[in-house]
Amino acid sequence: MKKYTLWMLFLIVSASILAAPFTENGNGTVTDSATGLVWQQSNSVQNNWEKSLNYCEALTLSGQSDWRMPNRNELQSIMDFSKSDITIDTNYFPSGQSDTYWSSTTETTSYRFVVNFGRYYFITGYETSSPDIAVRCVRGGQ
Repeated sequence: MKKYTLWMLFLIVSASILAAPFTENGNGTVTDSATGLVWQQSNSVQNNWEKSLNYCEALTLSGQSDWRMPNRNELQSIMDFSKSDITIDTNYFPSGQSDTYWSSTTETTSYRFVVNFGRYYFITGYETSSPDIAVRCVRGGQ
């Protein structure tokens, strides 16, 4: 599998180190008041990019059906860089993994950007047919 690793420079910015202000909605969703995004609280099963995209577009959760796959910037917005191993707040996302998640952001026609929530955070391009990537769906925004 061909991979391109891109390290993000914004890690240096102190404001990025703070966790986003989350609210657990009690219905399988979490709201990020900093961005206005509403997140699926659990992960989906790991799939290739197209199946993950279809999963988000078909999702009905908390009475809402306008779910979508997040772009890489939206995924980065829920990272908690003050943590040393899993960079997602497991208080609000208890099924959070130090794993890789699909984004809707395109690198090339057959590669999409993914975000890894592990200790060595990275954004990289994965072939869309890669079968072992998770997805966390999102809706809304400001």
